[in-house]
Amino acid sequence: MIDYCKVIIDSPLPQLGREFDYEVPAGLEVEIGQPVLVPFGRQSSLKKAVVSEVLASSEHATAEIASVEGPPILSRPFLDFITSVSKRQAITAGEMLRLSTTTRPKRKTDDYETPQRPGQEQLEALGGELMLSKHLVQSVPAKQHLVAGALHPQWAISAMQSAISGTGSAIINIADFRQLARFRKLAASLGIEDQLLWAEDHRTPAKRYFLQQKLLSNEAILVGSRVVLMMDVLNLERLIIVSDLDPSHESESAPYLSTRELAYLRAETSSAFVHTISHLPSAESLRLMQIGHVDSNLSGDVPRISFGLESSISTQKLIRQSLEGGSVLVLTSFAGESASVVCSNCRYPGRCNSCGGSLFMPRAETYKCRTCSQLSSPKCQHCGSAKFTRGKKGVTRTVADFGRMFPGTRIIESSQQIRVEQIKGRVLVVATPGAIPHTDDGYSLVVVDQPQSFLSRESLRAVEHSLRNWLDAASYLATDGRLHFSDYEGEVVKQLSIGQIAKLVDQESQQRKQLGLSPWKRLGIVQADHQRLSQVADSISGVADIISTEPNLVFSYLYKNGAIVAEILMKEQLMTPPLEGKRRKRGLKVVMDGQGLI
Repeated sequence: MIDYCKVIIDSPLPQLGREFDYEVPAGLEVEIGQPVLVPFGRQSSLKKAVVSEVLASSEHATAEIASVEGPPILSRPFLDFITSVSKRQAITAGEMLRLSTTTRPKRKTDDYETPQRPGQEQLEALGGELMLSKHLVQSVPAKQHLVAGALHPQWAISAMQSAISGTGSAIINIADFRQLARFRKLAASLGIEDQLLWAEDHRTPAKRYFLQQKLLSNEAILVGSRVVLMMDVLNLERLIIVSDLDPSHESESAPYLSTRELAYLRAETSSAFVHTISHLPSAESLRLMQIGHVDSNLSGDVPRISFGLESSISTQKLIRQSLEGGSVLVLTSFAGESASVVCSNCRYPGRCNSCGGSLFMPRAETYKCRTCSQLSSPKCQHCGSAKFTRGKKGVTRTVADFGRMFPGTRIIESSQQIRVEQIKGRVLVVATPGAIPHTDDGYSLVVVDQPQSFLSRESLRAVEHSLRNWLDAASYLATDGRLHFSDYEGEVVKQLSIGQIAKLVDQESQQRKQLGLSPWKRLGIVQADHQRLSQVADSISGVADIISTEPNLVFSYLYKNGAIVAEILMKEQLMTPPLEGKRRKRGLKVVMDGQGLI
C-alpha cells in the first residue's frame, strides 16, 4: 500500500521549484503522473500538482493529498525530461508542467477513434525502410519528387519515411503552418492522413486532453509544430525535427530552448533517437557531428542554379521565358513598401527613437521599427530632421516594378501581412521568406531578388538564414526548374552552386568559435535592476564569462557548466523579491541558451 508520494506543483514561482512530500489518505490510490489537488501552507485554495514518485515512507510529509483528479497524464520518462530541462534552464519544473498538461474537460467521452499505423505499402512508396542506430543529422536536396501521383518536397518524404520505419511512437516537429500543409498533402496522397495524429487538430482543452490519453496508451505518429515536444507519448522511439534553423523553432518564453535542444534532452530520458532533416546542417548540428555525438548524411545535391551580372544573364528575359511554361517565384528579402529609410537631409539611416532599431515602411509614409514593431513619426538621430526618403525596395515596390516590366501578366504579392496559400495557372509571384504560395506543378523558375540584402542582415547567422531561405524557396521548384540569383556573383552563391553547403556553414561556425559564441559557447541574459545585476555577475563569474552588465547582464558559458550556472541563478532568483505593480513580476528574469541573441 502506498502511504506517501512526491508531487510537482503547477507553478512558475521559484519558491515552489522542487518536489514536495504528501501523505496519501487511507483508501486513496495514486500513480506516477496522476493529477492531484494538494493544500499548501496557509493558503485556503488547493493547488494543482502531478505525482512524480510514490514512497513507502517520508519524514517531510505534513499534509494529505486532497483529491485525485483523473487518470495519469504523464509518464516517468516525461517527468524526468521536465526535471532535466528545468535544471538546465533555471526555471521550475512546475513551469514546464504548465506547458505539458491541460485541465480535465467537462465532457466525459472521447469522440475520436485511435488511428492505425501506416504499413509497408506506404513505406515502399517513400523509398523503403530507414534504420537508425544513433542520432542522425540529414541534409536533403531542395527538390521535389513524384510520390503517389503528385510532387512533394524531399524533406517531407524523408520525414515520413523515418517515422513509418520505426517500430515505436514517433514525433514529427515541423516548423510552421506552411510546411505542415505540405507535409499533410503528402500524407493525403499516400492515403494515410487519418492514420497520423495531428496536434493542430486538437487545440481545445477537451480535444488535447483526449489526444494525450490516446498517446499514453497507443503507439502513434504525432505531427505538429513546437507544441508536440511538450506532449507525452507511449514508447517514444524517434524525434524528427524538420528545418531546425527556422526561427519558428526558437522560443521567446520559458524554457527558451530551440526544439532541437529540447529533442536531445528528451531523447536522453526516453532512450529515443533524434533525426534532424533540413536543406543544410545548422552550426549546432555540425558541432555535434564533429564531436561524434551524431551520425550524418549530408547531401551536396543542389537544384540547377544560375547567377551573374545583368550584362551576362538577363533576369527579365529568364522570367519571360519561364512564364511560358509555368509560374515564376521572385523571392525578396523585406516586406512592406520600403526595406529601409534614410534621412532626406543628411542621408543617415532611420532609427527608432525608442529602441534604436532600424526603420522600414510597411506602407507609404508609414514608419515601423524592425526591433520593437512600434509605429512612430521619427526624427533623425543625427541631424534632427523629420523628413525621410525610401531606401531599399520592399515586396510592395518590387511588385510595382515587375508590373511595369511585364504588363498584362498576373502578379501576386505574398507576405506575412498579405498571405496567399495556393496559386493556379501561370502567375508571377513576389513573396517574402515563409510566405511562398504552394502550386501543384511547382515553379518553373525561382528568382532571388537582391541576394546581398539577405546576406547583409544584422545577424551573425545571416549566411545560414540566407541559405535556408534560398533553399526553402528552391524546394518549391518543378523537377526541371531553375534557381536564379539576380545581378549577383558573390562567393556564397558560387560555393552553393557546386554543393558546398556544409562548408559554408562550417566557415561561419569557425568564426563564431573564435568569438566565443554559440554553438561553441552558450549565451544567457539576466534582466534586473543594475545593482542586482552586478551581484549576479559576481556569483556566476567563476563558471561563466561576463560580456556586459548594461542594460542587461549578458554572459557566455560552456555547455558542460550549464547545470551549475542554472543552479546559481535559481538561488539568485529565490533571493530577489518580485517587482511590485499592477501585476507582480519576477525581480530576476533569466534566459539561458538564448540562441535568438545571434
